[in-house]
Amino acid sequence: MTGKRIPVVVPDVGTGDDAICITAWLVDQGDHVFRQEQLLELMIPGVTFDLPAPVEGLLVTLARPVGALVSPGETVGWILPTADADS
Repeated sequence: MTGKRIPVVVPDVGTGDDAICITAWLVDQGDHVFRQEQLLELMIPGVTFDLPAPVEGLLVTLARPVGALVSPGETVGWILPTADADS
């Protein structure tokens, strides 16, 4: 696995709130994921939303655990794209 990993980044949800909580990972490290597949569930006060995979590939790293508070722009995981994962 020497290919370029793609980061899974917490989006700016436009609330000005830096306290975004990871409430669930919907996939496991090592799973094959598809582009736009829901990877994790995030929560800000009053709103829960899912974060999709930016690319298809192998989820090689879960950088932050369930219960962690994260900020917009923070990397919470890494995906090795399918073309690289197959080599």
